[in-house]
Amino acid sequence: MDLVLSNMPRSDLASKLLVAHAIFLEKRNEDGSLAVRCRYSGKSFMFSIHQRINYAYLFEYICERFRLFATDIIELHYSLPGCPLSFLGNDNDFQMLFIGAKIYNLDCVEIIVEKNSEGCSKGTSVSCEDSCSEVLDEDDYLTEGYRSKVSKHYLSREWGSYIQCEGQKFHGGVSEFRDKLPKYAIEVGFTFVYTRNDWYRIHAVCSNMGTENCEWHVAGYSNSVDGCFYIDSLNNLHTCKCVLRQKKHVRLGSKVVKSYIQEDISYNMSLKLRDIQIKMQSAYGFEISYKVAWKAKQSARDMIYGSEAESFNMLSWFREAVLASNPGSVFVFEVHPDTNQFHRLFFAYACCIEGFKFCLPVVYVDGTFGKSLYKGTIFCATGRTGNKDDFLKDMPLENWCRAFFPGSCYGIMANSMAESFNAWSEEHEMPAYGMFD
Repeated sequence: MDLVLSNMPRSDLASKLLVAHAIFLEKRNEDGSLAVRCRYSGKSFMFSIHQRINYAYLFEYICERFRLFATDIIELHYSLPGCPLSFLGNDNDFQMLFIGAKIYNLDCVEIIVEKNSEGCSKGTSVSCEDSCSEVLDEDDYLTEGYRSKVSKHYLSREWGSYIQCEGQKFHGGVSEFRDKLPKYAIEVGFTFVYTRNDWYRIHAVCSNMGTENCEWHVAGYSNSVDGCFYIDSLNNLHTCKCVLRQKKHVRLGSKVVKSYIQEDISYNMSLKLRDIQIKMQSAYGFEISYKVAWKAKQSARDMIYGSEAESFNMLSWFREAVLASNPGSVFVFEVHPDTNQFHRLFFAYACCIEGFKFCLPVVYVDGTFGKSLYKGTIFCATGRTGNKDDFLKDMPLENWCRAFFPGSCYGIMANSMAESFNAWSEEHEMPAYGMFD
């Protein structure tokens, strides 16, 4: 309802506001929302909440309004008749807030925000408005093994706000919803099953619906006009007893892990699987198996460089591109005559062929094995410039490999070529086309 308040007598203005307030309360009671007055450090603001949202969304909204940081130690409390300071720290507390408001027939509740500074105690709930010097910390009297620990905020915390309310819009369409729903279940701590899952409509229910009659469910549809996905039905309250965030989750597979290591793989193809496991545990608070880490790395590599099969299919196109863009290049591509499968490949760019004319008449050949799916061996021929290496005259005689080397001597000895090739071939886990390109 829009009200024009300018140039209006005060009596008319008051009556208009009373009417608007009555209509607001009537609509609030219809949709189950609740008015909230949030107070922190002498400042406050009003907003409404609905039982369909979760605690994580409420917490992030309050921190954003008061410009609090994720590293701050924040505690929320709410007041009810007979309970002046009730703790608000998870989804169960959030639901109890609505139950208490309904019992006492309250239209508005007050939420108090308290922030513990770094110098204040860890074991007490003290507002930063109080003096830290007057607070006695119980941890001062305990040994390190018995002191309370501050809960760590993991990067997966935002996953708990992925599913919020009916009418929620996913601009990435059904793919974005399929990506966020498992992450939401992982962070909140429950499992679900799809009763319908196609490109037009998705319906998921709690896995305990059959055993414990849990009423949690979410349903949505894909809008063909704008391509977005909308939630049209949501009961975000679990009535089962198995809602608990755990370090291991059945939905925490390679598809979820892949999206969070893809950037690391693009910079370091040799990223160890153990490092992936450590990252997921330290940054996200979850434990994954060696197999999940391996599959996630393979999927991330295929997403960046393409799969092994596609890579070999691209070699024919790569040959045509090299010959067209580098005239004078040599590109020999052989396949088995019976099966038409890849056999071997040799290529030399025109610029490298021209560069060999100014090199010594010596070719250094080194090889390494491939670690990709189809294995194989990679050989490289390297030339050396005609520079007479005058810098050797300043080196001590024991470092002269030709004249004073105790082993077998050859006309030219240089292991720097092999080391340079090995350094280049550290990415031999890449598919063939990605490596050559």
